Amino acid sequence: MKKLVIGLLLMLGSSSLSAVLAAELDLTASPAFVTVSGKRYAIVQLGNSVTFTTSPSASATFSWTFNNGSPASGSGNGPFDVTYSTTAAQGIANAVTFTSTRSSTHNGNPITCTTTGKVTADVLVPKFDFANNQSVTSSGVNNYVKSGTTVSSGKLVLTTDTTITLGVQGISIGTLASNEDSNATFSPTSGTTSASGTFTTAFSSSDATDQISMQFTSPAPASTVIKSQLHNMTPAVFQDKFRCTVYFTTKEVGYSTSTSSYTVYSQAGPPYTLIGSFSFRTDFATDVQTEGYGRTITPVETGKPFIAYYGGKYHDDQYARGNNGGNILAPQGDGPGSGIHTCAVDPTVVPLASSSYVKFTNSSISSAFGTSEFNANDIGSSVSGDHIDLYFGEDVPTSAGSGVAKDCTFTGDSSGSYTETTIYVGTSP
Repeated sequence: MKKLVIGLLLMLGSSSLSAVLAAELDLTASPAFVTVSGKRYAIVQLGNSVTFTTSPSASATFSWTFNNGSPASGSGNGPFDVTYSTTAAQGIANAVTFTSTRSSTHNGNPITCTTTGKVTADVLVPKFDFANNQSVTSSGVNNYVKSGTTVSSGKLVLTTDTTITLGVQGISIGTLASNEDSNATFSPTSGTTSASGTFTTAFSSSDATDQISMQFTSPAPASTVIKSQLHNMTPAVFQDKFRCTVYFTTKEVGYSTSTSSYTVYSQAGPPYTLIGSFSFRTDFATDVQTEGYGRTITPVETGKPFIAYYGGKYHDDQYARGNNGGNILAPQGDGPGSGIHTCAVDPTVVPLASSSYVKFTNSSISSAFGTSEFNANDIGSSVSGDHIDLYFGEDVPTSAGSGVAKDCTFTGDSSGSYTETTIYVGTSP
């Protein structure tokens, strides 16, 4: 009979303890909780932490378990600074559970009551999926964005369906913004997670390493930031066709033998060092002023077979260079060459970078240059809008002053003619 009474007291003690625990577990979190249907959620970016704190209790000892958190457990009232850095925590409700032990006596006999329960708060770690919903395949170039893409400040504006998974229905998401691109847009700009715990928006940005910030407003505000993966969406196709012309490095050997004397300065500078006076074929020196660079028959200095004309002076150089900060033109040597050639672009239309490439679908370009792929890393004073100037390499002109490379079978498009379909490639294909 004594054992039965004690058992009954234990049952009553457990029931009473549950009520006491409910009152004592005044749990707070930082970032603040979001509440949905009476349930509280702490939302945190992957790799960040949530701090939990409960009201002090002198009569009970608490032991905690933080699912997918680090630390995974704790004891006492806290505060507990719990980091969620494993991808297993993303897109689900990570439970916070407790075990409480309370000691008492009955008729002088010690009684220990233990209650296990689930705190009415879980941790949500958003999962972001960036789907290339514009993916197509053409001409051997895979996974590029189809025509209709726009350009902002020399960068492609890319759009991707961005799905945010929280794992809980009814979380309100609003105030979507980009941390790096002030022109980024979202459609829709706000909403509520679906029955599957997800929210999808079309995210458009010109920054390949963009970040999204969000406000969760149900009702207590909390925010998180995640880095996107828009750079994985390139290459891309331009909507408009381009007018293509050809430039080349002219060779002195292809000109008449009449010579004149010219003063030559160093390539390094300013200030430029005077090297001396040298004789070059007259028509060649004149064409260098137009083409920018030319290969001499006899180098001015050892290892510097080129002369250039800029700043009203002739300079010698080791390489033939372009106008983009003195970039080295490719190929160095006679065209057509092997590998990817340089091309000059308008950087407000085509991204200008060592990793920016254009690919042409016209077989006559491929035949003339030995490649259909060009590195968009040069500029030109006459290159603007939908105009691309293709670098052939070294060649003699068809005639002095013609500006036409003798061995290039592609002479380019006439003024006002935009006929070349161009594929933009974000990295080397």
